[in-house]
Amino acid sequence: MRLTESKRYTAFVKEFQYALVAAGPPAWAYYRDPARRGWGALVTRALVQATRPTFGEGLDVAALGSPDLGGREEYFGVEVCGNHPGSWEPPFVVMEHEPWPWGDRVKYAAWKLFSVDASYRVMVGCYGESRKTTEPIRSWDALVGAVIEVAGSGRARGDLLLLAAPVAAPQEVDEWSQLFRSTVVRASGRG
Repeated sequence: MRLTESKRYTAFVKEFQYALVAAGPPAWAYYRDPARRGWGALVTRALVQATRPTFGEGLDVAALGSPDLGGREEYFGVEVCGNHPGSWEPPFVVMEHEPWPWGDRVKYAAWKLFSVDASYRVMVGCYGESRKTTEPIRSWDALVGAVIEVAGSGRARGDLLLLAAPVAAPQEVDEWSQLFRSTVVRASGRG
């Protein structure tokens, strides 16, 4: 990976975390809610807010609840898609958020991102115990492993920035900025 890509991904992580912190107490309440009501919309807004300062102010970004200049909210079935206005080239950046630590859903989200010809891919996930599934992805390493499995399929392309937080929220709001871990997963297929 080129150094400039690494700096861009690092900047994105900071912008994303800043957008969540800037959302204030509602973000903390949504995250601590076991049903995660409101959390998905908040993460999508944070992804959109972090996109332009990191990947380019001129990007036209589409997301559910945040339409692009053409009024579209979704492309390719991914949650956030950023492209240059008026361009029909492959998207510049695509992003997905998977709010539950479910193996197959995590792999599906990674598969969608690795399948799209984009310059940058970002996935936000989580790990830890969950009553919603019998076999949750319990650790950061297991989550990374699930994404690596998809990346090693031979058909995936490019790199994917993976950000994730534990399902169990920290006790203090001051710990919020340290909540997410991140890594870049490189596909072993075409590129």
